[in-house]
Amino acid sequence: DASGNPLGLLIEEARTNLLEYSEDFGQWGNEKTSDSISSQVSPDGSSFMTLIQEDSTNGRHIIYRALNGSLNVSRTLSVFVKKPANNSRQYVVLSVPNNGDSLAYSAVYNLSNKTVSDTRANGSATIIKTDIVDYGNGIYKCILTGNSNSNTTGAFYPMVCLSDRSDFSGPLSNNNVPIYSGDGTSGLYIWGAQLEQGSFPTSYIPTSGSAVTRAADVASLAVSEFGYNQDQGTVVVSGHYAGLGYLGTSGVFELNQAVTAPNGVELRLAQASGEIQGYDNNGVFVSGAGNVPVNSDFKMALGFVVGGTNAAASYTGFTTNAYASVDVNTVDSIEFFKHDVHLG
Repeated sequence: DASGNPLGLLIEEARTNLLEYSEDFGQWGNEKTSDSISSQVSPDGSSFMTLIQEDSTNGRHIIYRALNGSLNVSRTLSVFVKKPANNSRQYVVLSVPNNGDSLAYSAVYNLSNKTVSDTRANGSATIIKTDIVDYGNGIYKCILTGNSNSNTTGAFYPMVCLSDRSDFSGPLSNNNVPIYSGDGTSGLYIWGAQLEQGSFPTSYIPTSGSAVTRAADVASLAVSEFGYNQDQGTVVVSGHYAGLGYLGTSGVFELNQAVTAPNGVELRLAQASGEIQGYDNNGVFVSGAGNVPVNSDFKMALGFVVGGTNAAASYTGFTTNAYASVDVNTVDSIEFFKHDVHLG
């Protein structure tokens, strides 16, 4: 976290940052703003944040990118923001309007009290999630997830906007951006813009000239790396089920024989339902019971003995058993992998 405390192992699904320039805001469109590289160090310490300043005229004070695609998918826009010590704006707006502004989902972020202070959606557009996350040193990650809910394909414009107010009262553009007279000096530091298809944010994917895809994470550990009893034992994984992403199933962990696979036993969460499932060494469904609710903590335990295995999984108020069999004398690795499960 922002204080350097270990939170566990983060294993993420494949995601693409659709914004071709995540740090070079000179490549973005400007409307009544200017941008310049500052001396403010970025959250990861690798570069510097960009200062976005408003001009002294009346209107929207924004930067934006023009993209094209389906208007019927959920997308998450995020950016790191910090107030300068002087001449700062307290409020920033994230907005994703379509061409013509009939569909837009937007949110106002208050950087002084660290809250999402207002939201607004036009037409059939809906807001799925908003958040503001403290990254330390006065830097916050502002997050907006929404869907235009239109069965069309067309242009849309993710934008970062300066604002003089905490809500969507007062003069607004058609796409929910506050209109006001700038003072010619006020602004904000920004860095690390990301737009990804999905109903929740993932870790930052830097880009420089083209969209970049991060492959799905896979974590594995050779059983020789820890005190593994070949005859019997138990593996326990605690996690948080973040929600539905891909269809199909998502493995949580597996005892596996890597050389002559398939030869292992696996516990999964079904993506479509959250059902806890057990699979045998041929990847064949063996048993399943109960559904883990979205945004719920869970624990899964796999107890194994020579000649077979037993698996159990639980969250608060629910316990179920799943089972499968594998010759543990052949097991040489434990693998952790998922799409929607944050292990910790």
